Amino acid sequence: SDTIKQQDLVYWATKWLVEAMWDKFSEFMPPEENKKFMENLSWDFEWIWAVVDKNEMWVVVDRVIKGSPALKNDIRKWDIIMKANDENLSDFSLYDAVAKIKWAAGTKVKLTIFRAWEKELLKKEVTREKITIPSVDSKIIEKTNLWYISLNIFGENTVSEFNTALEDLKSKKVSWIIIDLRDNWGWFLQSAVDILSNFTAKWKLLVTTKYKNSIMNNYYYSDNMWDITKIPLVVLVNENTASASEITAWALRDYNLAIITGKKSYGKWSVQEPFDLGDGSMLKLTI
Repeated sequence: SDTIKQQDLVYWATKWLVEAMWDKFSEFMPPEENKKFMENLSWDFEWIWAVVDKNEMWVVVDRVIKGSPALKNDIRKWDIIMKANDENLSDFSLYDAVAKIKWAAGTKVKLTIFRAWEKELLKKEVTREKITIPSVDSKIIEKTNLWYISLNIFGENTVSEFNTALEDLKSKKVSWIIIDLRDNWGWFLQSAVDILSNFTAKWKLLVTTKYKNSIMNNYYYSDNMWDITKIPLVVLVNENTASASEITAWALRDYNLAIITGKKSYGKWSVQEPFDLGDGSMLKLTI
């Protein structure tokens, strides 16, 4: 009991110290939180799966993932989840509120939802499922010769999925490629570099990371081993296009390989590095 309390104290003290840095991208994650974070990178989920945020009081749905129980139950962006199993979520932090919604696959959660244009609160009983969601979706748009490819995240499987999609493209005749990076928050920098290598000449500089008060910068170059695609590109972005997605979009634009269209992107301008602390917890620090 005393050991558990001491461990909790260490975790909260570390979390407070990191938050005191006033850098919203640096974060300390205790073991359970870190485990869920790593699951997010693989897109292997075991709950209702909607991306949520929390304002001063309410848990707000920011995005609903394709193929998820949330989508099947018509949970939408901007929905406010007020209660989970009749517990008022306004009393909890975002992490604790999400913990009330999550649980093992096959279990159910009763959600009370406020939707601005509905006259009454919505009651939904959602069965949690274990789902693996591809980070890449691609298709030929019907009755056109446009190839559409959506990158939902730059996770651990994204590069292999993207390369598989490109292999499929070789057997098709297309005049344009549309790369959709809307609502893609990024994640792995190296994944962006690997994907860009499919479109840029070998040894082209793709991104530079610069360290404060240091001359030791990192330079990432294309390692293209394929024929460079001659198909013109259009890249779709919005206000939730961030980090690795922005690197991908603007490297293609800077080399005059793509037209960028949509809304102004997030503008992250920083890179985080994970430090495994050996007990299952992790420090994600802006470098």
